[in-house]
Amino acid sequence: MAINKFISIIMISFVLFATSCDKHIDYSNYKKEYGYSAYISDRNSGDETPFCNTQTSLEISKKAISYYKKNSRKVDDYIITNYEDGICINRVIHPAWWDYKIPETIDGRPVVKLGCYINEQGEILPFLNVDEDSSLSFSVYIPKTIKYIDWKCFSPKIEYNVDESNPYYYSNYDDEGVAGGEIGLYAINENGDKLFIYDNSLDP
Repeated sequence: MAINKFISIIMISFVLFATSCDKHIDYSNYKKEYGYSAYISDRNSGDETPFCNTQTSLEISKKAISYYKKNSRKVDDYIITNYEDGICINRVIHPAWWDYKIPETIDGRPVVKLGCYINEQGEILPFLNVDEDSSLSFSVYIPKTIKYIDWKCFSPKIEYNVDESNPYYYSNYDDEGVAGGEIGLYAINENGDKLFIYDNSLDP
């Protein structure tokens, strides 16, 4: 009887250990996953403005969709995927209604992209899905780690404010009377030039 009880304890311990391990999945080989190359293929597809694509990979590639569906995961209030050497935020599940700060890191890795997610109906929606007919609006803070933004993430309901140390984007929403430029979001190219890409008073 004592031996049987000991064996039972060992088996229960093993099951509990295996269950706990499932919560810490190894994502170290994600770059070898089917569809990964297609998933990140949109990162520099903008014609004149770097780091702002003109079409998300989920719209043009079944391989990218396959990668997203297999590798997207929920961490806290986010749906995320691995992207380059960091994280893409595909969805914010419970955003604040007026002032939202994108974190620099999630799951211990830098947040490098604001992307899109696929809902149950198969629609491709931006990470912060805002009802254009709603009275709600957002002021979204972009940290220094953000390198890419899907074009679908632009909305008249969202004002982006960029950390001053971000080398890829610049915003002057808080600057009064900026000379020689439109008020909005800019991409910074390799020469340090600021290229206007978005104004939340415009419908992208």
